[in-house]
Amino acid sequence: MIKIVENYSSANYWYRKYSNGWIEQGGKEAKTFSTDETWEFIFPKQFASPPVFISATFIAPRKSDSVGGEVGIKKETVTATGLTFLNDTYYNNKTGFMWEAKGY
Repeated sequence: MIKIVENYSSANYWYRKYSNGWIEQGGKEAKTFSTDETWEFIFPKQFASPPVFISATFIAPRKSDSVGGEVGIKKETVTATGLTFLNDTYYNNKTGFMWEAKGY
């Protein structure tokens, strides 16, 4: 039977590690973005190999954002310890992002 062998939770991130080595983690990162900016992100809990699933979405400071733009993950930068995000937008009105990663 696979069991949770380690877990952590705070206001900014959480993770669970299972007895078979699988790790699930996620959280929110507060960041003010500049247009077309990239930045390095380090996973709170290191994987043994690059994660098999990564998701991220912006947190906008207002109810709607009619102008396009999104957070991107530069695929070639994904490692067991972190990755590089790209803010691909015309404005710098985002206040952070929510993220999740899963793998071994």
